[in-house]
Amino acid sequence: MFGNANEELPVLGISAHGNRHRGISAIGSDIVFGCTPLNNTSRIHGYFALGSFALPVLAVCDFYCVTFAIKDMTEDKKEEFAVWPVGKHHFRHDKEMLTLPEGWVVVPSGDSALTRRIKASGEYWVILGKYKNRVTKQGLCAPVAVVETIKTALEAERAEPEYQKKLESGRRYREGKQKIYVSEFEAEVLAFLNFDEKYRFVAEKLARAVTEHATPVGSGTVARTQRIPVEQRAEAAVIAWMRHQTTNYDRMYIVNGERRDVRRDLADQSRTLLDKYRRGLKVNLKTCPLAKALGLDRPEMAEENGPK
Repeated sequence: MFGNANEELPVLGISAHGNRHRGISAIGSDIVFGCTPLNNTSRIHGYFALGSFALPVLAVCDFYCVTFAIKDMTEDKKEEFAVWPVGKHHFRHDKEMLTLPEGWVVVPSGDSALTRRIKASGEYWVILGKYKNRVTKQGLCAPVAVVETIKTALEAERAEPEYQKKLESGRRYREGKQKIYVSEFEAEVLAFLNFDEKYRFVAEKLARAVTEHATPVGSGTVARTQRIPVEQRAEAAVIAWMRHQTTNYDRMYIVNGERRDVRRDLADQSRTLLDKYRRGLKVNLKTCPLAKALGLDRPEMAEENGPK
């Protein structure tokens, strides 16, 4: 949506995208705005709201490009009252110690519909915690009367046949989507491995092992992230699997602050080993740590699958 061009916007960042057509301005190549360039000058014609940001659109006639500033609009959102648990009924907010108000109850996270409705109903606290060195939301504190009312309404809705049909439809959709992703991910792992043809049986077994470990929903592995392309996820998943399965990483004593360097060194070792299979060099499957991890070091496996 477009906003008023007359208000002043605090600029947090500047970017520019080229456009070869006189008389229009564009962000990237997908969104086009009709802005008329002025003589060697710039002016804001309006701004495009995108999520929590507003992008003021300016036209620069000499370079046929768009420059836009970003306004942080998160201040328009409701600020949540966040607390850290200290015992069962005590919490900390900044440096202040708080006791759970009378008539309030702790609601653990896990039911997204319940959480949304409690937040929409009025006053609540957000309980924070740490998981894998990240701050996460672990639940809410809210008036017990509000919580029980919402729970009763949700139970009635979820008992309806229409809700059950919708739930089953969503489950089937997610299962189908997961099957497609598993297949695509395994193909990306195979593409990354790119072993010589005589070691293809090793690549297939490794790709299957990595995929089975990394792709389950809720596994928390790099394969589940959306922050990097799938080909990078496949590479990272292979290196992570090899770190745990082909090295003594899990039994190492690592001094604080050196874990990243240790993992980098082990990753280099794993890539060196993978390169031997890519180049088709002779590999002793009875002693190779990768073959051992895949169960290919047994004589019958080596004879059946080994290079001809």
